[in-house]
Amino acid sequence: MAPIRLVSTCLLCGMLAACSSLSVQWDYDPHVDFPAYRTFDWMPREQEPSGDEPGLPSPFTGRRIKRAALEALIDKGFERSIDDPDFLVAYYVTYQTTETVDVYDRGYYRPPYAGHVRSRTEGTIVLDFVDARTRELIWRGWGTRRVRSSASPDKRQEEIDLIVGAIVSKFPPY
Repeated sequence: MAPIRLVSTCLLCGMLAACSSLSVQWDYDPHVDFPAYRTFDWMPREQEPSGDEPGLPSPFTGRRIKRAALEALIDKGFERSIDDPDFLVAYYVTYQTTETVDVYDRGYYRPPYAGHVRSRTEGTIVLDFVDARTRELIWRGWGTRRVRSSASPDKRQEEIDLIVGAIVSKFPPY
C-alpha cells in the first residue's frame, strides 16, 4: 500500500505544481438571479474579411476557446440554445510580455556586474457572461497563464481547456 500512496502523492504534487502558474479571478453582479440562467449561446463577434477574429494569433485559438467553454458549460449542466438563450458568452484574449533582468556581482577583480534578460509572455482569456435580453454583463471571469509559443496544437488545446475550465468552474458564483 505504501508505494501506491507515494505514487499518488507524487502525482498530486506534480499536478498542483503544474497548476500553480494559473491565476483565475472573477467578478459578478450580486443582484442577479443566477439560478434563472440555464441556456446559453455565443455573443456575435466581428470578424476580419479573412475570417480571423481580431486580437487572436490564429483563427484556431477562437475555435479552441469555444470548444473548451462549450464542454465546460455543458459539464456544469447548462444547455446551448441558439433560438432563445438565457445568457450569451463572449471571450477575449490579451497578451503581455514582461522582461526580467537578473543582475549579479562577478567578483572583485572582474567587471562589477553581469546580467541576463529573460522574456516571458502571459496570455489572459476573459469570459464575459451577458444577459441575453438586457445585454448587461452579469459575470466575468479571467485566467492568466504563461504562453509557450512553441507548443503543439494539441498542447495549446490542453492549455486552453485548463484555463477555460478553471474560469467556468467559478460560475455561477455560489
